[in-house]
Amino acid sequence: KLSGERYDFRDFDDEVVYLKYALNPSTGDEKFSPFHVEVVASEAFNAKTLDPRSCDIVGLANVAALREEQVRGLETFVRRGGGLLIFLGDRVDPQCYNEGLFKKGAGLLPARLAHVDGDGEHGCSLGQLDTDHAVFGKLFEEHSFLMNALSATHWFDTDLDGAAPGARVLARFDDKQAAAAILEGPFGRGKVLLVTTSADAEWQDWVSKQGFVLLVDKMAEDLCPKDLRNLRVGDPIDLPIGDAEGTYVLSQPTGSSIRLTPERREDEFWLTFHDTTVAGFYTLTQSCGAVDRTLATYAVNLDPQDAGTDRIGTEDLRVRFPEFRFSIER
Repeated sequence: KLSGERYDFRDFDDEVVYLKYALNPSTGDEKFSPFHVEVVASEAFNAKTLDPRSCDIVGLANVAALREEQVRGLETFVRRGGGLLIFLGDRVDPQCYNEGLFKKGAGLLPARLAHVDGDGEHGCSLGQLDTDHAVFGKLFEEHSFLMNALSATHWFDTDLDGAAPGARVLARFDDKQAAAAILEGPFGRGKVLLVTTSADAEWQDWVSKQGFVLLVDKMAEDLCPKDLRNLRVGDPIDLPIGDAEGTYVLSQPTGSSIRLTPERREDEFWLTFHDTTVAGFYTLTQSCGAVDRTLATYAVNLDPQDAGTDRIGTEDLRVRFPEFRFSIER
């Protein structure tokens, strides 16, 4: 989901338009991207639009400020494993962001916002990439010229000395202060990526360069929740469900089913099941009145060490299983 300054897909000065087409350029039924993009006006998005069962990433593009309930919704969304991508811009109120989103290091922002800085005449290129990170990995090492071609004339400086725990600078500008361009911060089970410049051509020229599409796609890919639905025998099933409406049933690979009772943790409910002793598919279903829907399907696999296919000789068998009598037929 993208929320921004405005959203008119005919307006190519619109930040959300640039992000939308970088993530998914499809205009019809054709499939050019794994990302489905939904645009929501900044004043309209709320907890219902932040349902992690239907949304993996939320993007903010030059959103001036957020209401308290919107901040709480975002915190719950990211804490439960969602990804948050923030682009700044000329409408951003740094005081509101620092008070509502940074919260002295306890909030969503990786670092406190300072003042707008930059070189309005010439611009500064993107450099000092953290190539150990998934966003700037092997792909960008091979095509670093695409990243070096991206420059910005304006950005928000950040207070890195007082950054949030776990904050990490992924890229810097090549100005004298080596200002942070992209930062990452963990929050609960999810993470936040903060881009200190805008998503349109007002503050940078990225949107006219091939590297912008590559960068946005890699950031979105990194923010997508990692697949926690491939488990090993013995791993618990642990799913946040938000509310606790209806009844919840887990179907097991043995053919049996068990009803699960939601457990409240802080401000949300979770479903937990520990007895994954049989490999196979486990499916969680919610029933509300006459309506049933599948919440999640988990594939529980044997540990590779227990399911090894390495050849074993006769002597090894006798050593491992001395209590058994057996013969080898050739």
